[in-house]
Amino acid sequence: LIDILPEDDSYEAVRDACRLLEQGVAAIFGPMSGVSSVHVSSVCDSLNVPHLETRWDPFMEDSDDSINIFPHPNVLAEAYTALMKYWEWSAVAILYDEDDAIVQLKDLLQELREDGIEASYFFRNSSDSFRDVLKKIKEAGYVNIFVAIEDDDLEVFLKQAMQIEMLGEEYNYLFMSLDFHVADLSDFIYAKANITALRIVDVADPVADIFQKKIDVIEALNNPSPAPAATADDGEDDYEGNDDDEVKFPMKLETENAMLYDAVKLFALSIASWGGGKTVQLPSINCRTKNDADATRSSALRDIMKKVAFDGLTGTVKFDEHGFRKDFQLYVTELGTDGLEEIGTWSPTSGLNITKDEEEKGDDVVLRIVVMPSRPFVIVNNDEDGSTKYSGFCVDLLQELSVMLDFKYELHASYDGMYGLLKEDGQWNGMVGELIDGKADLAMADLTITEQRERAVDFTLPFMSTGLAIVTKKGEPLRPGGIWSFFLPLTREVWVYVILATACTIFVMYIGARLSFREWTLVEDGKGEECMENRFNLFNCFLFVVTTLLHQRITLDPRAPATRVLAGFWYFFTFIILAIIVSNLCESILWEDEGPDYDTAQELLRARGFTYLVVQHGSTQKFLHDSKVPLHQRISSLVERNYRNLPTSVSDGLQRVKDEDKVAFVMETASAAYATQEDCNFSRTDPFVFHAAYGFATPRDSPYRSKLSEGILKLQENGRLQWIQQRWWNPKRFCDSEEEEDGGRDNDDDVHGEDHSQRETVEIRQLHGADLAGAFAILYMGLILAGLLAIGELFYVFSTRANRDTHLNSIAVSDHMKQAGFVWKRSMDLSDMRM
Repeated sequence: LIDILPEDDSYEAVRDACRLLEQGVAAIFGPMSGVSSVHVSSVCDSLNVPHLETRWDPFMEDSDDSINIFPHPNVLAEAYTALMKYWEWSAVAILYDEDDAIVQLKDLLQELREDGIEASYFFRNSSDSFRDVLKKIKEAGYVNIFVAIEDDDLEVFLKQAMQIEMLGEEYNYLFMSLDFHVADLSDFIYAKANITALRIVDVADPVADIFQKKIDVIEALNNPSPAPAATADDGEDDYEGNDDDEVKFPMKLETENAMLYDAVKLFALSIASWGGGKTVQLPSINCRTKNDADATRSSALRDIMKKVAFDGLTGTVKFDEHGFRKDFQLYVTELGTDGLEEIGTWSPTSGLNITKDEEEKGDDVVLRIVVMPSRPFVIVNNDEDGSTKYSGFCVDLLQELSVMLDFKYELHASYDGMYGLLKEDGQWNGMVGELIDGKADLAMADLTITEQRERAVDFTLPFMSTGLAIVTKKGEPLRPGGIWSFFLPLTREVWVYVILATACTIFVMYIGARLSFREWTLVEDGKGEECMENRFNLFNCFLFVVTTLLHQRITLDPRAPATRVLAGFWYFFTFIILAIIVSNLCESILWEDEGPDYDTAQELLRARGFTYLVVQHGSTQKFLHDSKVPLHQRISSLVERNYRNLPTSVSDGLQRVKDEDKVAFVMETASAAYATQEDCNFSRTDPFVFHAAYGFATPRDSPYRSKLSEGILKLQENGRLQWIQQRWWNPKRFCDSEEEEDGGRDNDDDVHGEDHSQRETVEIRQLHGADLAGAFAILYMGLILAGLLAIGELFYVFSTRANRDTHLNSIAVSDHMKQAGFVWKRSMDLSDMRM
C-alpha cells in the first residue's frame, strides 16, 4: 500500500499510518520528512509495528521497532573528514542554507574539531543568492568549501560560483549531497576547481539500470511531455555529454529511490525467513483502541531484519546489533573533463582508498622547462664534454618542487633569449611564446608577473617580490685630504682656536715675564756696565710655547710663579691636543675613500654625466615608461636617450657598467643585490620602488600550475624557500670570502639589504670646538691666573723691598714699570732708573 503525504504534515502522517495499520500491514516505510517521520516512528513503537526509514536522521538512535537503511550521520562525518585529511585541509568554509543544517552537521563538526581542522560557517538565507555568500567566503580567504545545500540547488550553486570566478584551480569543493550525480553537471566539466562528492548508489549493479528505467516509465506516464525530435534510432547514447565519447555521467538513480528499493527487499527477505515460506496472516491494528501487534512476533521480525544481509542498490545491506547500517561502501566521485568519475572508495572498515592519484603517480611526468640564463636565478655551465649543466636559485627551487611533487623535468634555454614580449602582430616571443606554442610546459627564470603576460599565460604563486635599484661602478679609492690629510683630525674652526690659544699664551707669558722680578738677572753689557736682562723676550716666549706644543725639549725654564703656572697649564693643554691629533691621524692614514657611493636614486640623479640603461623590451622598461611617478618619468626620459644602445640582457648591462665610465644600470633589486656581492666594484642604490614579483609561468589552464603553487606555499611555510634564498644572496660570499671560512653560504642577510659597501670601514670623526671646550677653558684659566700672579708679585716685591738688601730695593716701581713696558728692549739700563 502506498500513500502520498504532504511534506512536514505530522497530523496527516499519523492519521494515514493508523489507516494503513487498520488494513493489516506488517511494517511501515517512511515518510522522508524528518518532522513527520518522528511521529510515525512513535506510533509504530507504541503499537509494536516495525518501522523502516530511508532518510538522513541526525538524531538516529537505537529503537526497538525502527530500522534506518540510511548510514549513521557519524559514519558519514568520518568519510567527509577522511577526504579533508587526505587533501590536507587546515581550514574549511561550511556553506549551508537551512536553519537546522548546523544540527544535521553536528557529527561532522565534532570530527573536524578532533582532527584540528578549522571550520567557519556561512549561512545563505532566503533573501541572498549563492553569489553573496561565496563572495564572503572569497573575501575571508577560504579556498576549501564544504557545501551542504538542497539537491535542487546544486546546479544553481555551480553556475553562480562560475559567474564570480570561483571555479578556478585554487578552489576545492566537497558536496554533502549523496545525489550529486543526479544533477546536470555537463556545463561544469571544464571547471578547474576540485569538485568532489560521495555516492552510495552502486550504479554498476544491473538491477539499478532496470529499476531506473521503470522509474522513468512511471514518471513519463504521470507527466506526459511532447516526444523529442531525436529518437533512439538516431544513434544517440543515453547519457549526457554524448557529443564526446570520453565524457560520461552515471545514471541518475536517486539515493532515496535506491534506499527504498533496498528497504523493501530487506522486508521481503525478512518476511520470507520469518514465515518459513508460508503465507503470514497479519492482524488489523486500531490506533484508537490501542490493540497493538504481538510484541513477540514484532521483535522476532525485527531481529530477522538485523540479521539479514544482501547486496542491494546501495551496496551491502547489513546491520549491527543496534540496527545501524554497517559494511557499506561510499564511492568518491570527482567532476572533470571526462565527466563524473569514480576516483576512490571509503568504507567504515577499510577507510579511504583513492585509486586515481595512485594510477597517475605511476606515470612518469616529465616537464619541458624553458629557462632564461640570468645570475643567480639560472646559471648555465658548459662542461668540457659539451654537456650543459644548470645551477642557480631557480634550479634549486625546481629541484625541491620535483622531489615534493614527484615529477621529472628537462631544461632548455630560450630559443631567442627573450623573456616574453607581445609583438605588433599580436604574437609573443621569448619564453612566453614557447608556452603558448606548446613548446614548453613551464617557464622558469626571474620572470616578472605583469598584467599583459597574465592575459597570455598563467603564473604560479610568486616565489619572490622585487623592486628597482640602480647599479653603478665604484670610483677609484682616494686618500681623504690629499697632501693636507694631517689636518683631518680637527675641524678648521678648532685649528683657528689652537692658533689663537697659542698667541694668547705667548703674549701672557711675555708680559708676565717682563713684570716679574724673578725673570730679570743682573749682567754686564758690552761696555762693562751692569744692566738687568730678561731671557723671556718675545722670540723666546714664542719658541718656548711652540716647542712645548710639539713636545720638544728646550733649555729655557721659567723662574717666576706666574710663568711657571702658565707653563703648567700650557703643558696640560698641549698633551690633550697632541694625543687627540695623533690618534685620529693614525686612523685617517689607514682610511681610504671608496669614491662616490649613491645611497638613493635621487642622489644619483643629482650627479651629472651618467648614462642610464635598462634591459631592452623588458618589464622594467615598460614599468618606467607607463609610470606616472615623477621620479620614474625622469629616469625613463634619461633611458630613452640611449634607446638604440640598450642591452638585451642583464649580463650585457652589467658589462657596460664595468667597461664604461658613468653608466647607471636600472635593474631589479634581486639581481642588483647579487651583482654587487659578486663584483665588489659595483655599488647600488636603495630600492626606489617595489613594483612586481617573480613567478613560474605555465600555459593557460595547465594542471601543473595549482600543484606548483601549493608546493611553493609549503616551501614558504617550512622555511625552505628562505633557506634557498640565503644560499644565493650572501653579501660576504664573494667580496669577503676570506672572512667566511666557517660560515659557508648560509646566513641571515636579506636579499634586499641596505649594506652597499659590503664591508666595514673606519669612520673619521673630526673634533669640533664643543668637543675640546674643556681643554680650552682650563688653558684660559691658566692665562688669567698667570696674569694675576704677575701683578701680585710686582706689588709684593716693592711693598717688602725695605726688608731685603738687593739691587732691586733701590728701583722705583714707576721706573720698573716704565722699563718693562719697553717690550722691544731685551735689558734694563740701571743708570736710567731712580734709586
